[in-house]
Order: sequence, then C-alpha cells, then structure tokens
Amino acid sequence: MMEDVRPLSPFLRLWFTFFAMLFVTSFATTSPIAKPGCPTRCGKVTIPYPFGLDSEKSCSLSTPYNIHCDTSSDPPQPYLLDGNNTRLEIIDISQAGQMRIRNKLSTQCYQPGQVVQESVLYNQEQVNLTNLPLVVLDDANKFIGIGCTYVALMVAESTQIQGHVSGCVATCDTPPETMLKQNDTSCMGNGCCQSVIPNKGLKLVVITGGVQNTTNNNVSYCTAAFIAEVDKFNFRVADLFGSNNAAFVNRTTDNVPMVLDWYVGVNETCQQAQQNTSSYACKENTNCTGVDGGDESGYRCSCLPGYHGNPYLSPGCTDIIECKGPSKPCTHICENTIGSYTCSCPKGYSGDGRKDGGTPCFKNKSNFTSKLRLGCCLETEVPLLVYEYVSNGTLFEHIHKNKGVTSWLTWANCIKLAAEAADALSYLHSAASIPIIHRDVKSSNILLDESYTAKISDFGASKLIPIDQTQVTTLVQGTLGYLDPEYFQTSQLTEKSDVYSFGVLLVELLTREKPLSLERKLEDRNLAIYYILSFKEGRLMEIVDPQLVREANEEQLVTMANLAMKCLYVVGDDRPTMKEVALELQGMRNQNRHPWVDQSHRDETSNLTNQNDLYPMPSNANYNGIQALENSCLDNTQCKSI
Repeated sequence: MMEDVRPLSPFLRLWFTFFAMLFVTSFATTSPIAKPGCPTRCGKVTIPYPFGLDSEKSCSLSTPYNIHCDTSSDPPQPYLLDGNNTRLEIIDISQAGQMRIRNKLSTQCYQPGQVVQESVLYNQEQVNLTNLPLVVLDDANKFIGIGCTYVALMVAESTQIQGHVSGCVATCDTPPETMLKQNDTSCMGNGCCQSVIPNKGLKLVVITGGVQNTTNNNVSYCTAAFIAEVDKFNFRVADLFGSNNAAFVNRTTDNVPMVLDWYVGVNETCQQAQQNTSSYACKENTNCTGVDGGDESGYRCSCLPGYHGNPYLSPGCTDIIECKGPSKPCTHICENTIGSYTCSCPKGYSGDGRKDGGTPCFKNKSNFTSKLRLGCCLETEVPLLVYEYVSNGTLFEHIHKNKGVTSWLTWANCIKLAAEAADALSYLHSAASIPIIHRDVKSSNILLDESYTAKISDFGASKLIPIDQTQVTTLVQGTLGYLDPEYFQTSQLTEKSDVYSFGVLLVELLTREKPLSLERKLEDRNLAIYYILSFKEGRLMEIVDPQLVREANEEQLVTMANLAMKCLYVVGDDRPTMKEVALELQGMRNQNRHPWVDQSHRDETSNLTNQNDLYPMPSNANYNGIQALENSCLDNTQCKSI
C-alpha cells in the first residue's frame, strides 16, 4: 500500500525554516573552550585554552601552561608541577583569569604535658610559582592561623620583594575544653586569627608557625597556618583538638581552596606584546589588561563588551545577539548592533526602554534631565561618583623620588604638609559627627593637589566608632611598617592606632627613609625601631635628611623629633591625641612663618644622649633564619618579639 505523502503547508514550512535557522545560529555561536582536537576536561575540571592537557598535540599556549591529568584517581585529577616539582592540584580554572588549587597547611600537634621551652617554627609548607605564569591573588585570599599562644607566619617573595614577613597571633583566653563548650566560631584572635595578604604578585610563599613558651597540662591540641579563599573557611573550636586534626585537615584541603591569578606574556606589558603580532595572544574583538606579577608582569585577554568566546582562540570573540537571547534587555523594541544593541520605545512614548537601569517607556514626556549634584553625576546610565582631581601625586613619591638631592620638600614644606595631614586626622577623630579611625595612615595615602595641599585619601579600611565607645575589636588591617604594635597584638582598635602610624609618617619625613627597607641592616629594617634606637643613642642628626639639617631651626627639628617619639610610644594611652599633635605642628608652622621669632634656645635642645627609655626593644627574634619584621609590646616595661 502506498503511503500518502503530502507537501507541507506554507505555514508549517515557515516554522520549520525558523527552527532550523535557530539551531544553526545556536550551534555556530557556541564558543570553543580548547583548541580543535584537544580534550576540554580532566575529571570534573574544564581546561580552557591557553591551558591544555596534551602537550604532544600543542594543546596549550606553551610549556608552562601544560596541565597533567592523573587518570589513576577517581575522578581524574588535573595538576601542575611547581618550582619544587611538587603537585599543585587544580580545583577549577576560570577564563577570567583565576585558578583555584587544593590547599596546603602547615600543622603541628602537641601532647598533654608537653613543655615548649621557646618559640620554634614547625612544618613549613611552600607554594612555589616561580616557573609558572601564576601569582597568589592578594585580595581574594586571607591568611589564617589557629592554635593557642600561636604565631602564624607567612614569608612572601616576589621578584620585587624578598623575605617579607606577615602573620597573626592566636591566643586562647580560656582553656580549649572550655572554649568547646562556648562554641566560639569567630576568627578574631581567640583560638583563630586572620590577616590580609599584604602584597601583589607573590611567586613564593612559605607558611609556618610556632607556639610561644607554654606548658599544656590537660589536653592535646593542634596548630595550623594556611592561605584560604575569603569567606570559605569556618573556624570550629574542635579544630584545636589533636583527635580531630585529620578530619580538620581533610575538610580544609577539600573545601577551602587557595586562589591564584594566571596570565600570559611573561615579562611583557600589553603595549609591548601588541608590537609583535605573531606572538600576541589576544585575538579579534578583545581587550588586553595588564596583570601585576612583579617584574614578571604579564597580561590577560578578555572579550570586548557585547562579545563572547575564548579571547585566546581564533577567530576571537564573536558578537552576542542580545535581542534574541533568553534575557530580553529592552522593555519594548530591541535592535541588535555589532558588539551591542539599542532599545527604543513605540511612537508616542518617551524613555529609552532599557531594563538595565534605563528609563522605562512612558506616554507623556516629563523632570528627566541629566544633572550633576553633592559629588554624583546622573548624566550616564549608571550614576558616577565625582572626585576632586589631585594632580601632584602622593607624598610617598615626593619623599622617596630623587632621594639625596635637594627638592621642593623643604623643612617649611615638611611642617606644612605634616600640619595639614594632622588637622585632617584630628577632624576625623574629634570633630566628625561620628568619630572615624582611618586605619591605614601612610605617605602613599596622602595626596597633593595643584597647590601642594595635603589630602587624606583611601578610606577603604576606615572604621566608624560610636560616640559612647573608645575602642572596638576588629580584624587587624593596615600596612606593615606603619601598623600599631598594640593594635596588632590585641586587635583593639583606637584612635591612637592612627597616632602611631602618623608618628611613622613624621619619621619618614625627617629621614626620607622607607618604613620597611631591605637595604638597611637586619635589625634596622623597621624604620620605627631604627629611629627610636638612633634617637636614644644620640644619633638623631646622623639619620635626619641632610637637606633638613641644613635648613631647619634646630629647636624645631628636635621638637618634631620628640613629637614623633611620643607618637611611637608602645602603649596607646601614653601617646598624644591627633588634636594635640595637630596643635603642636600648627604652632611650629606659625613660628616658621615669622623670621623674627627668638631662636636663642637652640642650645637647650641639643643634648639628645640622655633620653628616657621610651621604647624598650630587644633585637628582633630570628626563627630558623626567618626575620619577623614587626614587633609587638604590651607595656613599657616588657617586650617580646613575635
């Protein structure tokens, strides 16, 4: 029997053609992940080019991007070999430039009754990226330490810095077994501490730690130090106990990754790479962005707005058809353009018809005008904050650029800038409606406008202090070299923490030396300690910048030197307030303006050899050759190195 075959109706043919075109369009715009013929996955991990799994088929950009796949594990595990030829197990790679790797922990356990006679560093772990196009991503990670009377240390190196030490201190206010009943899960110093990753472009990180002198009579407990992705680690008091250590290590390595940045074009900026089209990694319709990898800075590629795809593979990124996507960007009429789209309203309507913060379509035209008011520009689709343009850079640049030559940073200008900065901080502390502690006072956060007036900047770490409080407990933040040792030790933030940092700034102005410098000998690397010891030994004039020695009124020079010393007192309560500092500097500034001021008292201030013991400080402790650059003291009579 013959089958009855009838032609499709025009209506059905139209629908069939539409779906066929939709299928072809969808297939054609699928973005490639790897090079043609190369595998795209190892186990559960997708491997995007420029990384590749099969080096024999040239699936990667070059040898450093070759990823090994361990098929003996279930599921298969991708990994890289670091500078020590050890495995970095990969959890995921994003095309945006991040890689997450399985964590490495420095751990040590102590038995009941074990006596620790001195601080000893245990079980160092390394992350060595020196042969890989990877760096530790500073703002996506934090440094964690858990333990009792435990100092967790991270020694970081890049091509720009060597032996840079940071860390945190974890103490137990109550015995671990009591803490277990209290179930304290915070990581603010009681059993668990944390700190920020202080530098960009880190290629080598040594993680270690040790307990201070202690005797544990009741229970076995453990310590650990590691770098963790922000918000991924949750502290449990049970982690301190030796019987739970294996479970803690497994939980942390499985669920708390470390985040790295990857890049291409080692030792090349975007501008340099674009000059050689044969090796330039970014393909069509892409942007090039520089990546801070120290002296080995490279770059990364990304698709232009309105395009998608793998920016490292030909033919590059392709246009996104926004108007045909599942998420309609317009409320009414949408028209696709190359790299973008336009929205419009029907005839008789006003507005732009955009969903992403635009103006909806409305019938009657109305007070929709672009305005600029109170530092907010509403002229663009997304409102912008408008800031004063500060044209003369940072105070740090002017202090340390062309060091050793005569500059505009005269004694009079040093007093002027110090007084202006002190006035601004005094306002924050005592005149603002709610007191504000800046928490990161340093010369690179003082900007100079066109008339060289000092402006305090960067309030990202600032803290509002309720009027009825004088201190708050908070995660320690700040910059090494300027960081208040009392705040570092106790996590108790007060306005006197800013006073300490300002004292370091005064010393920086007086000496033209950096707060931390590897160019000075080991015991003098910390500028505050170097200055205090020199002051006490009567060597002030040896370390003050020669230009200031020539220009300054000796009485004023000693007055500022003494003011800096007061700001650097170990105990915060002994330091002056910023208001008192500002008043003293303003008095010096007023004196400096009048040439007829009596200067007959210079000789009375010249004896610097019999100073009181303002800052008792032993030489820095050395743990297995690792130098702790920051010291912390609890009072004026006893001081211990970290």
